[in-house]
Amino acid sequence: MAANINSFASLRLPAWHGLGTILEKPIGAIEFQEVAGLNWTVSDSPIYTSGMVEIQNKKAIVRDDTGIPLGVVGSDYVPIQNEILFQTLKELGEFDTELVVETAGSLGQGETVWALAKMPAMSLKMGKDVINPYILLMNGHIGNHSLRILPNSVRVVCQNTLKMALKESSSLSYGFQIKHSSNAMERLLIAKNSLKEVCQEWENSKKQIEKLADTPITDTTIEELISGTFGDKKSKSSRGETLNENRNNKIWENFKSPTCNVEGTSGTLWSAFNAITEYLDHDSILRSENKTEARFINNLIDGPSIKYKESAWETALAMV
Repeated sequence: MAANINSFASLRLPAWHGLGTILEKPIGAIEFQEVAGLNWTVSDSPIYTSGMVEIQNKKAIVRDDTGIPLGVVGSDYVPIQNEILFQTLKELGEFDTELVVETAGSLGQGETVWALAKMPAMSLKMGKDVINPYILLMNGHIGNHSLRILPNSVRVVCQNTLKMALKESSSLSYGFQIKHSSNAMERLLIAKNSLKEVCQEWENSKKQIEKLADTPITDTTIEELISGTFGDKKSKSSRGETLNENRNNKIWENFKSPTCNVEGTSGTLWSAFNAITEYLDHDSILRSENKTEARFINNLIDGPSIKYKESAWETALAMV
């Protein structure tokens, strides 16, 4: 299937190369699960050799609707069903009554599923530069991912996903990871309660963003921000130097583009920071046959892009 996407639904905005169902108005989290084609479950299945001898300490995870085996896991692996993601979002509406599910879908044959919800009550507006906080829930059915609950934010002007910086607790900035074990539901309850802290920390993040948006920037400080993000060591090869030069040129191009020259924040440290995150989200090189899935994982879940965003954020704050 194109882009290796099994199912997908989005509120209003088409994405993922035109795939999936586009909704014209918000619907409840439970309803969104069905529209996104995620109203299926998985089950354990024993694995046998060709001689019908059961393989010990291993089992298959099978989609109940299609009968397709998604992968092999250890015998202690406990599946977490898709409905848990959407039930969690429904309950999170207690923290933010305006919370609305924006996208949800699955990758491959359903090995990876996700749901993304916007939290309007926590948005930030500086002139025409708008920041919308989101909560991303993601689950892997074959041991490829823990259940992840990650706060992140999106600048509406260019739709690039930013790392939500949480001042007090760096562990929260990486979200919550819940392993597929017998106590998974207990840990999920703890995570949902801890999300109150995320909401509180976002208030600190907004103050920090406003400081960046109030700090004018020069050519010299942009260079300092780039080197602080990626390091200023010379590459050992001419190809590496060329790649670094191309990266820096693209960041400068982003900085001068309309997406980083927004009324209210143009010419500031905040716009320079976003020139870097825009590069990481849209222009950085990905060595993968499936670029769509790789960029999704690299930008939102766990990859070099996330680490570089963290470095960019810390460097920018140190310059204020």
